[in-house]
Amino acid sequence: MKRLIVLVSLVLQAAGACALEIRFKPVAHGVFAYVGDLGGRMVQNQGLNANLGLVVTAEGAVLIDSGSTAQEARLVEQAVRRVPP
Repeated sequence: MKRLIVLVSLVLQAAGACALEIRFKPVAHGVFAYVGDLGGRMVQNQGLNANLGLVVTAEGAVLIDSGSTAQEARLVEQAVRRVPP
């Protein structure tokens, strides 16, 4: 029974972890921001409670903060790629 509870808990945590989607919102021309959760790092927010910035210019883009883990960085990269040039 204890193993079943642990398994169900892990599955629910994984399902919550997959739900996080990062979307940069425009702040000014060529400037975008993602405001993370205001609370602490949790499974639901995958530990991403930071604010991220993105500046897009004709020469390229500058990312301000990529997250604290490789998994967060991959999510941030996907979000950056969705921002129009």
